[in-house]
Amino acid sequence: MDTPVNVPPHQIKKAMTNIPNEELFIRSPTPMMKAWIKDADAFGIPFQMQKGLIFLTAFGLRANCQTEDAEDWIDFTRKMSTKIRKTSPHIRVDDGGDFHDNNFSPLLTELAERFMGDDFSPRQVSSASGTFAVWSREEGPDQLPKCLSTGIRKLADRDAVMTSLCEQIGKDIHMNLEGAYLAGFLYFDSCYPIDMRTTLEISSLVSSLLPPKFLWFGHMLNFTPEDAAKGNPMQKVLDCFLADIAPQAPRLYRVVTYANDQLHYKGPGVRRQEVWDATPLQFAAIVAHQRCFFPSDTLEEQEALAELKESIEKQDFPSPPVCSDRKSAVGTIANHVVERWGYHLDDMTGSIPADNWTRRACILITCVAFSILKPDWNNFEP
Repeated sequence: MDTPVNVPPHQIKKAMTNIPNEELFIRSPTPMMKAWIKDADAFGIPFQMQKGLIFLTAFGLRANCQTEDAEDWIDFTRKMSTKIRKTSPHIRVDDGGDFHDNNFSPLLTELAERFMGDDFSPRQVSSASGTFAVWSREEGPDQLPKCLSTGIRKLADRDAVMTSLCEQIGKDIHMNLEGAYLAGFLYFDSCYPIDMRTTLEISSLVSSLLPPKFLWFGHMLNFTPEDAAKGNPMQKVLDCFLADIAPQAPRLYRVVTYANDQLHYKGPGVRRQEVWDATPLQFAAIVAHQRCFFPSDTLEEQEALAELKESIEKQDFPSPPVCSDRKSAVGTIANHVVERWGYHLDDMTGSIPADNWTRRACILITCVAFSILKPDWNNFEP
């Protein structure tokens, strides 16, 4: 007999009051789906938001995941659901069609329209009753955060927009997570024949705007279920935060991840619990008095340090002022984080654990960069 996935304790009370059981439980979940749910719960992502995220992940895969042939594509997508068939129709409407899509097009149209500006031009289709567009919001009011604008740059703004989008999409999906995943493919397939170019544009845009706390849930599909389940959730957020840096500056990536491990662990698997429990501001204070020395005695060490400096300079990190006490050092870190990424370290209103980890990633790379550019920037007694 199939066993449903257990609902985490922190969701049970909410589930009992307003979420039907058929939306909570999955019969015969795949190993990858189990890993996905485990991490989504560990990240603290609310259940309705999880449904929106998994829907948008599938919707984005159609534009951003290329395989050699159709069979490879089907095998890849089946990691999350064996209801995806190898023969047509690959997904039965009954398996992923229980959603109210009246708000999907307005929401996704608004995302593209406000981000792309004049470059957004969905196809107008002629019919016997006039013209229509599959991507339209018909002069409807804005539903996404005010920070959404043309070419939105700061990570905190992207985070706010995509968090809102996932939450609103999820509210209109009346299925479990497997159904929501399948619905993402079905929705893409319903829009694509009518407006191929715009559907691909929006699909690609959705994927490109996902913040680190959401990126992992598409990225994990590139691993085996066993490997995806390994590692701690905070490291997964950090890896996604550093995704653009890792291929361009592998040495810098290694230094940041090493510093992260040293701060959070006393030894293999042994946590420094006071660090794990810290708020972003408390974490900044902990990191601020860490003196990071990069040896330069040998030619090899000098070359490594020069490479790190070059990588930091390419990332446009400023040289920090010399701070004579912890308060000024924390202030310097906090100011840089808000200027560069838009996150306020003292504002965690409505946050989830993964929001804390995103801010930690900002703090960590800032302190590593400061220490490389000016080793004595935090020259004060702990």
